[in-house]
Amino acid sequence: MQTELGSGVDFYVNKAIGSAMESPGVEAIGAELVEVRWHGRGGQGAVTGAKILARAATKEGLWIQAFSEFGPERRGAPVLAFNRIGANEIRTYAPVEEPDVVVVIDPALLERAVLRGLKAEGWLVVNTPFSPRQVARNVSFSGTVATLDAAAVSREASLPPLANIPMLGALAAATGLIQRSALEEAVFETFRASLGEETARKNVRAVNLAWSQVRIGHYLDPGSTEEENECALPSWQELEPGGTLYQPGSARDYLTGMWRSSYPLFKREECNDCLRCWVFCPDTSIMTNEGKVTGIDLQYCKGCGVCAAVCPRDALKMVPEN
Repeated sequence: MQTELGSGVDFYVNKAIGSAMESPGVEAIGAELVEVRWHGRGGQGAVTGAKILARAATKEGLWIQAFSEFGPERRGAPVLAFNRIGANEIRTYAPVEEPDVVVVIDPALLERAVLRGLKAEGWLVVNTPFSPRQVARNVSFSGTVATLDAAAVSREASLPPLANIPMLGALAAATGLIQRSALEEAVFETFRASLGEETARKNVRAVNLAWSQVRIGHYLDPGSTEEENECALPSWQELEPGGTLYQPGSARDYLTGMWRSSYPLFKREECNDCLRCWVFCPDTSIMTNEGKVTGIDLQYCKGCGVCAAVCPRDALKMVPEN
């Protein structure tokens, strides 16, 4: 049986349309069934990435699952997405508890328990400019680490600063789970249907750039340089305990503007200072002076779009981040 991979579906189960003999597929990781867990934030494309990976796997004769798990359903909130890919029919529908591969789209989430259940011989694929050795050291992971500066790849491909498609390329290139041609075809089909051929070609280019730029390494690799260690992030032993307030007003130090993929463009000439945006903004990012809106504090704005939705005068419009 075959289920069409379409939009608006949160759980895909599909028998591939190709032949399983055409690709090393799951054998590249040395398992009959490979489980992947994606960590990102709402609006960063983790769920879309999982769906495209599933579509690519079907082209290689593999059985797949793609599903997601949400917390508070708003832009910027942590999101989990999952894949199962196997050479035989997948009969389990339980949550992925012990993934073979963890993909981290937002590097800030490395402070969370993203390694929970990740197999010791598994793969950690991270969106970061840091080297694999640095990441492995900072999270005390003994398996294989692949890193990619996905924002730089998106810029080079003339795309908005979303990391999901570059990270798909990094995942496939590093693990050998999916062949490049299958991934290119799946990406092109997905974006051509929704955003047109030009955008589809840009996303395929992002896959190819990521394929050539991904770096792979281990914590125990020899030859770690002093320069690498100097710029490495602190290890978990060196971090302050979480949830502790050391001084009043410390929330100001937690800049959340990096979460967004779009931002509100403010047109002062259209504003009648009704302050509805100020009332409804969940992050107090609307700046005012003497009852008049003066602008948006983009250090803290997560790009949720609530202000633009409640504005009666079109003085606020959400535009892509670039």
